[in-house]
This record gives sequence, C-alpha cells and structure tokens, in this order.
Amino acid sequence: MFREKMHFIFNGQRSTDFGIINCAVDDGLFREEFLSNRSINELSVAGADTPYFEGVKREPRQLKLRFWMSESWDEKKINEIAEWLDVNYYQPLSFMPEDYVYYCIPVDVTEIVHNGLKDGYLELSMRCDSPYKYSPITTVHQKVEDYKTIEIKNTGRIKITPEITIVKKGDGDISLSNLSNFNGKPFTLTNLEDGETIIIDGEYETIQSDRYGNLRYENCNEEYLWLRYGVNRIKIEGSCQINFTYQCTHN
Repeated sequence: MFREKMHFIFNGQRSTDFGIINCAVDDGLFREEFLSNRSINELSVAGADTPYFEGVKREPRQLKLRFWMSESWDEKKINEIAEWLDVNYYQPLSFMPEDYVYYCIPVDVTEIVHNGLKDGYLELSMRCDSPYKYSPITTVHQKVEDYKTIEIKNTGRIKITPEITIVKKGDGDISLSNLSNFNGKPFTLTNLEDGETIIIDGEYETIQSDRYGNLRYENCNEEYLWLRYGVNRIKIEGSCQINFTYQCTHN
C-alpha cells in the first residue's frame, strides 16, 4: 500500500528534492489497486454455448498518482519536475519507507490542478512494466569449499530465477541444486577454469564468461535454477565464490 506514504523516490531522485508529496484529495479515504487487471483468453466453437477456456492474461499495473506541491511553484520548478518525470524507459518508483519497487513510466494525460495562485497538485498515471511489484534487490554472498547447502527465502508467491555470479576456485565443475524443488534437476557448468567469472541470468537464459563470452553454453545443461515461494535449500557443489541476486515478486 502506498497512498498513505508521503514521500517517494523515482528515477533515482527523491520527491523532497522538488518540494512535492504523495497525497489524496478525494473523500479522505485511500483507494489502492488490489490486483492488476486481467482478461480471459477463450475460444468460441461453433455450436457450443460454452467457450473453451485457454487461460488468463494479466495486464501491467497502472498507478494513478497525485503529487501535492508543498511549495509555491514557478516555471523553473515546473520545468525541473517535467525533466525528472519525462523518462523514455521504465524507471524504479518506491514509496518511503521503502517496501516495494514498481518499474514504471508516465503515460496518458498529465495535468497540473491549481488555484491560480501557484498552489496545486500534479496528477498523472504510471504504467508498470508488468502486473507485479517487487521487493528491494537482495544479494546473498557465499564462499564454497567443495560443497555447501544454504537457504534462500523467496517471500513473493511467484517463482523467480536469480542472477548468479560465480568466480571459480580451481579448475572443475559447478552444480547447483534446489533441494526444495522435488522434481527439479541440478544446474551444471563443466570444465570451468580457475579464476573464471560466470554470470548466469536464468530469466533470459543467458550465460556470460569473462574469458569466453557466451561460448559456455556447450558446458551447461540449461536447467536454470529457480526459487519457489518460501525457503529454498540450495546445494552448491564445486569450490567457488558465488552471489545470488534477486527481487521477490508480489501480486
């Protein structure tokens, strides 16, 4: 919930830098989007009254915001605010104290509502890049000698694939197994070199080596690691330094 939070950060800058605060101007009650909009995918068949259900398509979130300008404004101040908000790609938006992050961009009509005396508020819609909101970025650092089992907690109810950075210690193989995914297969990388750094992005299924570029695919079984909701017990086999970087995803 963000309506009751006065301050926020967008595109790396704080709202307090521009003298504006998050506000509500309706009947004193806060209205929040509970879930993202969704549509039903279905196929109508001739002669059948009941369509064939094919699934649900979730729409990206859209946040309707009002920002009160706590200081009297002038053209210079308005231009600064416009430059701050006028972005060409999704930027992080979080409300303080920070709990969730939205990746969004202003869309539709942006209006300034004022009384003619340089007092008023800014009204705009922010379209998110997905139906979800995210926890702040978390990184888990581990140093592994031969093998180790660690726990990583996914507080979101949607499974996620972390970005994994491995610095190999000694020549050899790396294997990662999520023991909490009972049907999951281990992710393996073979024939790595001492000191080689590998970055694995499971969401986009990319593997980059600081020595061989993207040529390590032939050493990989492409069973990318993912984290289920709750506690995940990750078994790491092979000496290395390893980082797991992820954001928990929430409805």
